[in-house]
Amino acid sequence: MSDIGIGQRERVSDPTPGPGEVIIAPTYSGLCGTDVHMFNEGALTRHEALPVIMGHEFVGTIVALGDTDQRRRDIDNPVRIGDNVAVEPMLPCGLCAQCVRGRLNLCANWSHLGILENGCWADYVRVPMARLTTLPEGVSPYAAALAEPLACAVNFVVHRGQLTVGESVLILGAGPVGLLSISMAKAAGAGLIIVSEPHENRRRAARNMGADIAIDPLSNDLADLVRTATRGSGIDLIVEATGSKTAVAQSITVAKPGSRIVLSGLGAAGTTPLDVNAVVTKELTVLGGFASRWAMKTGLSAIAAGHVKTDQLVTSIRNWSDAELAMQDMLTDPDTCKILFQHTAH
Repeated sequence: MSDIGIGQRERVSDPTPGPGEVIIAPTYSGLCGTDVHMFNEGALTRHEALPVIMGHEFVGTIVALGDTDQRRRDIDNPVRIGDNVAVEPMLPCGLCAQCVRGRLNLCANWSHLGILENGCWADYVRVPMARLTTLPEGVSPYAAALAEPLACAVNFVVHRGQLTVGESVLILGAGPVGLLSISMAKAAGAGLIIVSEPHENRRRAARNMGADIAIDPLSNDLADLVRTATRGSGIDLIVEATGSKTAVAQSITVAKPGSRIVLSGLGAAGTTPLDVNAVVTKELTVLGGFASRWAMKTGLSAIAAGHVKTDQLVTSIRNWSDAELAMQDMLTDPDTCKILFQHTAH
């Protein structure tokens, strides 16, 4: 039996793996802003999926394998009981036009652990084998605990943002994804990294993660600073990682002609009006960035190479049964960055 629930713990039957599935005992799981939006506003989930065990960022140990032919398992995904793995929580159908094109995060029939199917805030979770990535040698479960949001940062900076060596980057927001985007930008060879963040502790964290400049947008003119820092040449890539209407509008304002903007923040900015004239006259490339596809291995390799130090983001480690209190802290304490939950197998 597994203890699950928000606010209180309930007993449910342990999951059993079907063909091509595994059972994972989570070691660490993370609290994501999407979890908070889902819990408080019902974001992304659907009524017919409820009740659902929340939580989708996690690493853990394989404790059971489904009845899959051993030879096929060796070819498709060579995992074994006892392996430490990171999990991609998006569950694509594999059959629609987007999946066939390799754009699994845009699947027309997608499901998602912790949102539409039972997630990781439990003792055991069932996961399709194809969504696993074995941790590289020398990478501990703790070091890999943020592999899922790191994969998102890979998507925003490298895949969608197409950052090349020497280019300048502006990141709006120094929450977990913004901070991980700093690390990926630095690993990809960015020439200059500027971060805009109103909270001092997060600006300090941004500098520790590799930002060259971290400013308070409430007391500084961001456009003037960008002009000064780049000697008038402007920013090549902007990653908006807050979901704030102000930050989204600001990304259009400060963008130089011909630059790229990746909007990755989910939140109140859903109906933000854009300065379309600026997008047109500056020939801006405005891109959405949602989750990730085929990015987990790249992120884990960056951790293994020492390019990303995820422990710098961790504010506290708690028991996963304290999830509701942790969500409250995330909303009310601006110094909270990343909360990890530690799991104890039964």
